[in-house]
Amino acid sequence: MEDTKQEAVIEHESGLRFIEPSYTVARQSFGKMHCWGTLLNSPQFTTVEQLDKRMNELDRVEERKVWVASGDGTCPSDASEGFKAIVSKISGKTYSVVSQDYQPIDDIQVVKPLYDFSIERGLKPVGRFDAIGTGKTRGHVMLTNPDFTVQLLKQYDDPIMLGVIIRNSYNTETSYGAEVFGVRMVCINYNLWGSLLGKFAFRHFRMVEQLLDAYEELIEGLLNKLPVFSDKLQGAVNQIVLETEVQDLLWGIKLPIRGVDELVSNITAFEPQVKEVGLNAWTLYNATTAWITHREKSGRYLDATSQHARNAVDLLTVNHDEILKRGIESRIKYEERLKEAKAEKKLVKAELEVRKVA
Repeated sequence: MEDTKQEAVIEHESGLRFIEPSYTVARQSFGKMHCWGTLLNSPQFTTVEQLDKRMNELDRVEERKVWVASGDGTCPSDASEGFKAIVSKISGKTYSVVSQDYQPIDDIQVVKPLYDFSIERGLKPVGRFDAIGTGKTRGHVMLTNPDFTVQLLKQYDDPIMLGVIIRNSYNTETSYGAEVFGVRMVCINYNLWGSLLGKFAFRHFRMVEQLLDAYEELIEGLLNKLPVFSDKLQGAVNQIVLETEVQDLLWGIKLPIRGVDELVSNITAFEPQVKEVGLNAWTLYNATTAWITHREKSGRYLDATSQHARNAVDLLTVNHDEILKRGIESRIKYEERLKEAKAEKKLVKAELEVRKVA
């Protein structure tokens, strides 16, 4: 394990600047940037002009009439008045058949408020949009420029950049909306802080005006909430965590077993500041998000990565006694199931041996 002395500032191809970790685990992951493998290493836009161009390439839909087949398999001559089809203008693909109350929102309508905000505040939007054409568009937009960071803690240097995750669905599986996320400049940890700094989600029965109001509230609320958020993180720094609690705390936030084992066995590999400031709620959270971010499949399975990142926020916001309680319960249940499975396997093996002898 290398020393954790300070870190060279790297100019990334996106125009953003990151602090390269000097310690082994993070250094090995930094070059691959698993969680940001495509999201950051291959940005589709790094300026408002490029964002504008990319916005106009996003999916948009139209409503079409539908005919409901009768019992004998024939279609009536008149279209159904109760339903309509949502069809992509880009691919012609039918995403869903919905009620007349459904109001589709084009991708660009979800994104444009961020474009306007970037121009108004002189910020540099960096990011990309994915899954276009699937009916479930998702985007990551960091509202920043090479010099814009947020310093949330006073004791030690830990700058964080903020951005907004955008999602829109045409297939009725999910709603549309936005959520604040953060990226640590050290280790590029993926932090989903929507529950703390702001998020919104609407079903497709709302008008666009309500979407604009929600965005304004999200952005303005974000700026207003930062001081309170900083105080919460300060409280996490002051909350000591015992090494004996780590396993069950991680079970309590539903971290995968592999993550629990790796963090328990060598937590400083994921958060070297534990050596300097000790084990507390903030350093445990950072170690956890480092594991979530840099695991091999984090970028490939971003939905699971996002859920783990949301669960990790409990380490900052939920009473640790409560997390420990549910963690202990989950761990015991798992260990009991494991014992039962081993016993069953042993029984099956014994029966096979008996049959061989017979």
